[in-house]
Amino acid sequence: MIWTSTLQIRKHGYFGDLGFIILFVGILPLYAINLGAMSLFADSPFTFLAMFVSDVLYRFE
Repeated sequence: MIWTSTLQIRKHGYFGDLGFIILFVGILPLYAINLGAMSLFADSPFTFLAMFVSDVLYRFE
């Protein structure tokens, strides 16, 4: 997932701004730890994680 986000950043020319990558890498474990609690708002923890990742990638477009 992280590799995909870096490819997305390189594709759009934001490779110099590593702050987004560091932020994404820093936030993702927090979501992974709390997936049980967060799954109350989604069908499953994996659905919630997929929605979060797609939202992050969409912001780079």
